[in-house]
Amino acid sequence: MRKQFQIGLLFLLVTAAASADGQAQDPLNESITVTASTYPVPFENLSRTVFVLTSDQIANLPVRSVSDLLEYASSVDVRSRGPLGVQSDYSVRGAGFGQTLVLVNGVRINDSQTGHHNSDIPVLLDDIDRVEILYGPGSSLYGADAFGGTINIITRRKQNGIRASVAGGEYGFGSGAFNAGIEKGQVHQFLGVEFNRSTGFTFDRDFQTLSFSSQTQLGQRSSLFFTYGNKDFGANGFYGASPSKEWTNSTLVSFERQWIIRPSWDLTGQTFYRTHGDHFLWDIRRPGFLENFHRTHETGTQLRLRHTVSEATKWTLGGDLAGDWMDSNSLANHSYLRGS
Repeated sequence: MRKQFQIGLLFLLVTAAASADGQAQDPLNESITVTASTYPVPFENLSRTVFVLTSDQIANLPVRSVSDLLEYASSVDVRSRGPLGVQSDYSVRGAGFGQTLVLVNGVRINDSQTGHHNSDIPVLLDDIDRVEILYGPGSSLYGADAFGGTINIITRRKQNGIRASVAGGEYGFGSGAFNAGIEKGQVHQFLGVEFNRSTGFTFDRDFQTLSFSSQTQLGQRSSLFFTYGNKDFGANGFYGASPSKEWTNSTLVSFERQWIIRPSWDLTGQTFYRTHGDHFLWDIRRPGFLENFHRTHETGTQLRLRHTVSEATKWTLGGDLAGDWMDSNSLANHSYLRGS
């Protein structure tokens, strides 16, 4: 009995000391998420399971692409067919790669041609402020292809200074990146470019990628984002027993603006345009045989009106309208509208 009493007293003293240390520390800053809600909310107030990777965590991880980064998220299956995110498929909690929605700043990246292109995310790793992953269905907010989960990549709003890096390695590997941020008055401009290449470790596994991004912040309530990515890679064994070749390019332009109507009323609008090109050759030894050309387009606009009743009560009314269309020599031409 006496021994149990001593152990219990020691536990209480250790607990009290830990509590005193916790009270002496500065309070932690709240993490903000936008994936599980139409508006940012404090992380601890979420009723959904959300995994967040911050820019500080990303900087300490040995990653060189978004695909490498997502491999550190639990319950996310990344199936890469090449290095540096050349071609990858993402799935969450066992859902198919066509049932996982990918967003950049809340803008849909999912391609209407095939889910294989959802990993063509034209965002530089240095641009990322945080990655938020919503586990489980998010279809009520984002549509049917968010059945398994939602991956939202959020870029930095501001970034000052200049950064440059170069790297090289075996099999003709070369890499270079340059980033610069400039602030003048209410205007903040950020530019970034990245290039990677390799002759490949075997036949038809060469690749070359080029990415460019620009973000313009106008005051606190307006943001213009532009990004472009280009990839060409040998796809030997990617889609079948053939030395294939693929060329893809992706462009995304989005503009977001917030208006304060009254102290308790605000309106947020966002409009975007995305296009993706895909040129696929089944066998590089037989040009013209099973050679496909695809071009997809997507544009949309959404508006959200929010009224703050009190610190604990807010309501939101919103709507969005978007359209997709595709031109293809093998899948014919398709188009459709969606709204909510």
